[in-house]
Amino acid sequence: MSDVILIPYSERQRFIQFYKSNREKIKVQRSDLCFLLLAGDGTASPKAAVKFSQVADGCWLLRNMLVAKEARGEGYGHTLLEQLRDQMRQLASSNPEVNSTALYCFPWSELVGFYCQHGFHQVMPEDLESELYSKEVIARYRAYSTRGLDISFCCWDI
Repeated sequence: MSDVILIPYSERQRFIQFYKSNREKIKVQRSDLCFLLLAGDGTASPKAAVKFSQVADGCWLLRNMLVAKEARGEGYGHTLLEQLRDQMRQLASSNPEVNSTALYCFPWSELVGFYCQHGFHQVMPEDLESELYSKEVIARYRAYSTRGLDISFCCWDI
């Protein structure tokens, strides 16, 4: 049994510590939504984590998804995304601060298939001009991709 929990800003050190223990750095803003995946009865070390950052036009950007090194290949990333979709739906329907049902991510190109298994769809660069997508998120994507990062643009309609 695994549970995804939303970490309140006041407890952000728990979230940050997970990243540090996996030799990764992360910054957390007050407006970010931070989730940890806890396995078993919830007392063990977290197995995975993810952060959503809100962008200017009210959409959310999935950032910094991480599965603990010792837990990779055990399905925790899949479990995290499966449970997150339900949690984000609940948050969007009950919390005015989570006012968008559109979520985006910029996965490394080799991870696009993983995200597509969980309801994300890849948007090709030539289709980004559509009115369907957040202009702020497109600008961020272009800023990253012009730095030579091998990333893709993905959208997740919850």
